[in-house]
Amino acid sequence: MVRDAREGLQGQHPANTAVVLAAEIERTYGVPAYSVDPISVDELDDVARITGLKGIEHASLSHALSMRAVARRAARELGFEYRNTRLIVAHLGGGGSISAHLGGRMVDLYNSDQEGPFAVERAGGLPSLKLLEYLKDRGLSFAQGIRTLAHEGGLYSYFGVRNMQAIEDLASKETGGRAVLDAYVYQIAKGVASFLPIFSGKVDAVVFTGGVTCSTSIQKALEERLSFVGKILWYPGEFEMDALADGVRAALLGQEQVRDY
Repeated sequence: MVRDAREGLQGQHPANTAVVLAAEIERTYGVPAYSVDPISVDELDDVARITGLKGIEHASLSHALSMRAVARRAARELGFEYRNTRLIVAHLGGGGSISAHLGGRMVDLYNSDQEGPFAVERAGGLPSLKLLEYLKDRGLSFAQGIRTLAHEGGLYSYFGVRNMQAIEDLASKETGGRAVLDAYVYQIAKGVASFLPIFSGKVDAVVFTGGVTCSTSIQKALEERLSFVGKILWYPGEFEMDALADGVRAALLGQEQVRDY
């Protein structure tokens, strides 16, 4: 696990550093170390893996820790056990993820690193032929292409800043800026709604979290787009530290099954 984290087996992410640090703490102090809902957690239904080109599959990479944490909070708020709830959960931050939770599993998801709605600095899903032309015309290497899509795309590519308040300020002043921000909300709503067939159109709630959801104007815009879905729950900000602590506590108390890597 540490070797794969060091090598960035499924991409470079701060979570890889956490794995290495945890291993060093375990070795130094002799205490057990755990990884809780890592970005690579994979519970996808088999049908969700298949794409339109043999040899390429949808990958299960997402803001799993954040989304699972708020899914559990939402279940408690709704008066259900997590495994009995039907939820669509979205994490909106510098990156973005949307996931479908059914039977206590994330059975399908989008991750803006590769597909689905664009995020603050992630390009999301793009027209494939136009993407190939874009990379070719600019002579970008594979590594440069990844950086462009994962760190210099999304709203950043239009406004040149990553702070959501600054983006909203610029959108109100720049020609065409409001349309870009509207498209951001539109794509998120479209991504959320695309999961409804998994639940035959009936979900207990749509749940939003992440730093972007601190914006009341983004909340309002999403509620206008998704009012037909039903209950919408908001958990603005970040809950990763609490989720890590809760996950390890559940493992130590035997409330969660501990799996070997």
